[in-house]
Amino acid sequence: MTLSAFVWSICLFWAVVYAVRAFCVGQSQGSLLPTARAASTRHSKHLRTGTRSWKFSVQNFHLKAQTSALNACHDALVDFLELPYAQPLRHALRMFYDVGSVCGTVGMFLGIAVLALTCFQLLSLALATNDAASGHNLVKRSIESSKSSTASQPILALNPIIPGVTVPWSHLPVLLFALFVAQCIHEAGHAAAAAIDSLPLHAIGASITIVLPSAFVSLSPSLKSLPAVSRLRIVAAGAWHNLLLWGLIYLASIAGAGSLWSAIGWSDVQASGLVVLGIEEYSSLAYHLVPGSIVTALDDAPLGGQDTTPEFVWSRYLLIDQVLHKSYEHGWCFEASVFSEQPTDCCIPSRSVQPPSAQLSCFVPTQDGDQGHCVDPVPVLVPSSVGESAGPSHTRCFSASDCIDHRDEDGKGKSRGRPMECIRPDVSAQLLRITIAPPIWAWEERDGHGSVENETKTVLWSGPREEVWEQVKTGTFAPRSNFLPLWLPSSASLFFEYLSTLSLSLYIFNLFALPFLDGAYFLSELLDYMGASRDTVGLALDVENGPSDSDSSFTAHTAYAAPSSSTTGEPNFGLRFAHPRLLRAEGRLWTWRRIIRGRKVGIERGLRYVTIGLMGVAVFGMAWSWRG
Repeated sequence: MTLSAFVWSICLFWAVVYAVRAFCVGQSQGSLLPTARAASTRHSKHLRTGTRSWKFSVQNFHLKAQTSALNACHDALVDFLELPYAQPLRHALRMFYDVGSVCGTVGMFLGIAVLALTCFQLLSLALATNDAASGHNLVKRSIESSKSSTASQPILALNPIIPGVTVPWSHLPVLLFALFVAQCIHEAGHAAAAAIDSLPLHAIGASITIVLPSAFVSLSPSLKSLPAVSRLRIVAAGAWHNLLLWGLIYLASIAGAGSLWSAIGWSDVQASGLVVLGIEEYSSLAYHLVPGSIVTALDDAPLGGQDTTPEFVWSRYLLIDQVLHKSYEHGWCFEASVFSEQPTDCCIPSRSVQPPSAQLSCFVPTQDGDQGHCVDPVPVLVPSSVGESAGPSHTRCFSASDCIDHRDEDGKGKSRGRPMECIRPDVSAQLLRITIAPPIWAWEERDGHGSVENETKTVLWSGPREEVWEQVKTGTFAPRSNFLPLWLPSSASLFFEYLSTLSLSLYIFNLFALPFLDGAYFLSELLDYMGASRDTVGLALDVENGPSDSDSSFTAHTAYAAPSSSTTGEPNFGLRFAHPRLLRAEGRLWTWRRIIRGRKVGIERGLRYVTIGLMGVAVFGMAWSWRG
């Protein structure tokens, strides 16, 4: 998806939304007498069905929809967890989400550490770069960035996802959908944790602001009356769900979940190369590359059978200015006298870029320092068709001594042919050999087990290599039948890749101590829990453990101060094991709780300012690193 197509799509979407809103408002204003419902449709429209309510509102390019249709399901879950035989499950869920509270605390400080590390990396980059700015670690998909290089760029701890800058525009629909799914799972965590503490659900909803989707849940205001540990559990549950989702996707990836595609009609072609999923409509490669064909090599660099993945070889070879493979060290044998007679105009630096109609490209001998000449690249670089013997021009060489036109019949290796030269394309010629094999279904229709090497052909590309990366979309799974869609495995893989990345990002980003994020509420509840008084802790234990016939919680807090008598008349010290050192440690603990309780506002303000400062430095540093 191009930028212009994306902008037009957004404009059309909001035009339809505001047209529907105007129609609904016009319908409501048709009544003779004003009603409460007519007045409410100025910015919203309500639909009611029985006890379920839907509400839609549109204002300032912000569309919001919310409903109470699922409140009954949440109430049923609350009622189930309150049953006597469900108490073990309720206790287990409390422990499960208490682990989420611990992970939330870790995530809050982890987010600050990631920001600090990013700022340190950007500062180091600024000090190391004096003349030119370094680019970001993800190459921009644009023809203008053909000179960009990522070989020497550092990998930052924090890398923003920006369509058109760090990710292509074509990924935007999948990116937004993955973001919405991650947010839905996040909000489901809040609702589930609320059910454990019998907190009612008021509504659930979703919204879209210009292009960004979001989801939300509305809980009862009685949340504030719950103990601090319960509030902490509910606030941290969203980030906890995101962390769990990231972990599940990661475990599925290392367990080989992608192999499931092989069981339903696709084949993994990474051992051979990459499958062509699509080509841009106006690309000249559309006449030579068929969707479904297998790209096996770029120049002399094979995509399959390497220590790294084919995607890595594909991206690095096409995007990095430096030659990763020794393709330019391996030349072709060419008749020396013919080569020396060719013109040299195309090898002049001022004329290194030839018009599209030019048929000649600059070739130079593999021996450095020799003059280059203009040669037609097709007879030299494109192998002979199947069935023809390879002539001398297709013999590979490292030097002229490797080129022998003919041998004597006695086999002594004495050359009795014309002198040969070992030549290779000059880097300025911008030539790229793309080796492709037919689609998998073509092999199976022919003999059921065709070989990739049997019918490969070479497509010769002249131009910047970055354009090939931009115009050709590749994947790792190819359908074994032409009836199966090419795009399905790659789209699913891209979705789960973004879902994993966004889930981990939401886990960390949502725990920043900023007013509009969960982190501000989480920090407040965490400080309330850490700074709880003795009476508050006792009340929290009563709420967590439920009512009891004996006031054991009170006894546990006061037994070391005043002994009680048992039924036998003997004094019973509830905490007889309390050593004086333990008592002093407990005293210091309550002192620290009192300090935290008294400095809560200052701690919240300090962490908020630190987070904002680090985010500002990180944003400024990234903008500076992208200025080139």
